[in-house]
Amino acid sequence: MSTKSFRSQPLPSVSRPLSCATDFWVAQQKRQQKRQEQSLVWGRIQDNGCNFIVEGWRFWENGATWVKIPCQNLPTAQLLLCSVMNKQSFKAEQLRQAWDKMERDGKSYNEIIEKLGY
Repeated sequence: MSTKSFRSQPLPSVSRPLSCATDFWVAQQKRQQKRQEQSLVWGRIQDNGCNFIVEGWRFWENGATWVKIPCQNLPTAQLLLCSVMNKQSFKAEQLRQAWDKMERDGKSYNEIIEKLGY
């Protein structure tokens, strides 16, 4: 006696990419975070080969701080990002952050210019 499958056609050989499920999960988690009013980052995600780094402004009730947050995978990094900063603004802000750090470290104007390649 043969049993007939509930499927009349065989399963497709190529399945849907995992990114569809991950994109849905990230969107769902972001909606939950907005309800909980967690602080998200306005910045960019950088891939350094072994993990991802979220870099940008994290806004708080009384101000903002520039942060670099390492993440194990892309969906985790996407959860921390509220909005993507455009490349030009991001590069300018990275330069300003580097300049401010060197000033705090006591470097002279000429040392800073030389270090930053100007």
